[in-house]
Amino acid sequence: MVEPKDAEAHPPKQSGNRPARPSEPAAVLLAMQLLKWLMPITGRFPKNYRYGLGSRIEAAHLDVLEELVHAQYSRGEARSRALERANTRLQSARLLMRLAVELKVLSEGAALHAAKQQVELGQQVGAWRKTSVSMENSLRGSVTPVT
Repeated sequence: MVEPKDAEAHPPKQSGNRPARPSEPAAVLLAMQLLKWLMPITGRFPKNYRYGLGSRIEAAHLDVLEELVHAQYSRGEARSRALERANTRLQSARLLMRLAVELKVLSEGAALHAAKQQVELGQQVGAWRKTSVSMENSLRGSVTPVT
């Protein structure tokens, strides 16, 4: 599909006074942004780390994105499970990044930038999960605390 040249001049239509809903959840957009920044960095790892550690770091972040997309199109318990898996994979990605710093293939500055993005992403995933569980409980009529 070809976008018109002045696509920026035509924002998404709004209904009433409500702002237009973004097409993707904020967590999905942040995960994509993090991957776009990360992939060129891991591609510059030394060869002996690029295809092992670098690929695992990329795969962990891609798995996070995939689980977030599953959550986006799921409802109920399936959404909660997808968000839990995304959070678990995000933790794995954090540990792999820390390993890359300790092996001196990733600068501390780059790791700090990634860590800030990962923390923000984790907070978004957690809030999404909490909202999802609260909505599930309200539909069932029961109240279960979110841990």
